[in-house]
Amino acid sequence: MGIEWTPEKYIAFLHIGNSPEQRRELDRKLLEAARKYKEAIETHGLSLAKIGNGLIKLLVARLNCFDFSSEEGRKLMVRETEGINHQYNQILGKELWPQIMHGALAEFGTALALSEHVGYPVYYPSTEEDLKGKIDWWVDLENGKTLAVQVKTLPLTEDPEEKIISISSEADIENLTKKYGYAISDLAFFEENARAMINFCQQWDNVQPVFILLPPVESEYSRIHSLTGLPTDREGRVDLKEKSLGRELFEEIETKFLPKEV
Repeated sequence: MGIEWTPEKYIAFLHIGNSPEQRRELDRKLLEAARKYKEAIETHGLSLAKIGNGLIKLLVARLNCFDFSSEEGRKLMVRETEGINHQYNQILGKELWPQIMHGALAEFGTALALSEHVGYPVYYPSTEEDLKGKIDWWVDLENGKTLAVQVKTLPLTEDPEEKIISISSEADIENLTKKYGYAISDLAFFEENARAMINFCQQWDNVQPVFILLPPVESEYSRIHSLTGLPTDREGRVDLKEKSLGRELFEEIETKFLPKEV
């Protein structure tokens, strides 16, 4: 059972405008998806992982309605996000809804950092790619390679210097769990997700599956603003340029996946 958030495939992550009509339509879809999710939990005992990322992707699209380039737009984001949190805490509960919102904020901030701040084409996955491949975003690089990205927020004890981790083999999974095992609450589920991603991406020669590791949105080490989802610098200030999360991700991508010609 999956929430079909869109009938299309490979929609670019772009600022989609902030008209009242767009926001109302997304609000309608978000409410419908939340009610389906609540029914799935209560009737079928399913989890978010089993239903898929449709609810989170709708929330990401809702966040992407705002003009976050202006101070006034960011203030509007805060006000409306607070309203959304109040509404959905009542529908899905104060334990579950923050998990969904924090997941959406992390995905939104990562896509924003890679697209708006760095300039890479970033695309939403299809529902199948989400459910079977555990893919949050597709990112096209200039050398023809595509990154299949899964955004992982872990309760880390610091903001990791290395955020982009290639996941291509059992050895990669083992190395990752050895390093960050202290922060992984369900090791079996974590490894299952990684294997699903590896197996799904094997059908393409030019696709590299990766995890992007971030501290939780609500933690002191977070690089994502807890209400707007905008990337921040290491001091928690919204930064769209020099010290941004996007700049750090770009430097890792350049080093790992865009080798310089000798």
